[in-house]
Amino acid sequence: MKFKIDSPKKYRKKEQTLKVFLKSPISPLTFVNKFYSELDPVRSVNIKHKPIQYSAEYKTPQIILVDFRNDISYIALSIAHEYTHLLLRKNKIFRDKGVPEDQNVYSFDQGLAIFTQLSYEDYANIRPFTKKTIFELAKYMHVNMDIAKKIYNDWNKKKLSKKIISPTFLNNSL
Repeated sequence: MKFKIDSPKKYRKKEQTLKVFLKSPISPLTFVNKFYSELDPVRSVNIKHKPIQYSAEYKTPQIILVDFRNDISYIALSIAHEYTHLLLRKNKIFRDKGVPEDQNVYSFDQGLAIFTQLSYEDYANIRPFTKKTIFELAKYMHVNMDIAKKIYNDWNKKKLSKKIISPTFLNNSL
């Protein structure tokens, strides 16, 4: 996977560290692509600095905005989360699944990004994957809690927190 990083000059050292990290075995981009191995990956990602503190954003088709004032671990988990959104959009995962275009779409999309981010964090030893953290993040990000519980129950039943998932799981969840 190709990636480009664009940050102000004062963050060049962190940018270089991030480049090495994104080529390592614990790259969030590689993790998410393996996690959703049956989906077509985004071929190129442009990671840009935006002073948004403890937040991140994505812009289709391939831009991820992160705050380079944060540490590499936080930037990495943000990339995992935002790249999940880009991947789900590239593969039009909701358009063909019968989910109405409303709060449910937001909740499924955000819920899957949260679960993927937390799985990445667990994999990269940033923090453990816990039920408490899942529901705290879901509440913070305004995810419909019934949908968060459904994703959690399916996720937990299949013990997917450290395994690779596919569209089969997504189809059964939606």
